[in-house]
Amino acid sequence: MRYGPLCRVTAAPKPKTSEAHKRSDGRTGWEELRPVFLKASFLSSAAGSAYFEAGGTKVFCAVHGPRAWASSSIDAVVHCEVRWAHFSGRREETRTAAGGERSRPSESATDEERELGASLARTLGTVTRVEMYPKSRIEVSALVLEDDGSSFAAVVTAAALAMADAGIEMADLTAAMTAAVVDGNVVVDPNAEEERRASGTVMVAYMGNVGKVTDLVQTGEMEIGQLAHAIQTGCQAATQVRGLIKACLEKQAGKVLKKRGRGA
Repeated sequence: MRYGPLCRVTAAPKPKTSEAHKRSDGRTGWEELRPVFLKASFLSSAAGSAYFEAGGTKVFCAVHGPRAWASSSIDAVVHCEVRWAHFSGRREETRTAAGGERSRPSESATDEERELGASLARTLGTVTRVEMYPKSRIEVSALVLEDDGSSFAAVVTAAALAMADAGIEMADLTAAMTAAVVDGNVVVDPNAEEERRASGTVMVAYMGNVGKVTDLVQTGEMEIGQLAHAIQTGCQAATQVRGLIKACLEKQAGKVLKKRGRGA
């Protein structure tokens, strides 16, 4: 499958690590992001679709709807499902049986997957103009194909791109980023090895155009100053990724207009 050009996120000069403390994947800045791939509108059976890749983390997302839905709510309902593929490399993908042997991965969603699905629904529900789609349901399905850290941030970003690709009215494009405290340093876009070493992480979903945080997921322990710095740098990095989403959508729109011009 071809996902289009590789886009590398670049930014203004950031605090550099020392050679002795270079990040495990070779990055030299605490706030340096991994290379990013993204592609929209490649699944014909969905209203919108997106593929997002950051380093070794790869996420696919599809959006179906809006569809008529019998609901007590006048506004649209956003329903989200988040799953990790059995081959994703996620440590929690298998369970230990009572006898100490590894059991087969369950086909049903884990508690964590259900919790993150609800979190994603809250985020997308915040940015979606649900009043535009009365008595309807928008279904979002995200699958983490490979997990090399910062995977839920990748899910949120892929979902936002897929929603926009589906033509869903939104208040703003949202993107997400994870920051972690590793050996006392706040690092942005941590990979899996850095997440394992982290004393705490925070995932922030951010609408860069309006300057609003739409979701915050914190795990582990952080000092107040570290948390504030992690949120700030996470928002700045999410704004960079938002720019890539916008560029991807503009490129896709150009392709559609070009095809229509040929058919005229």
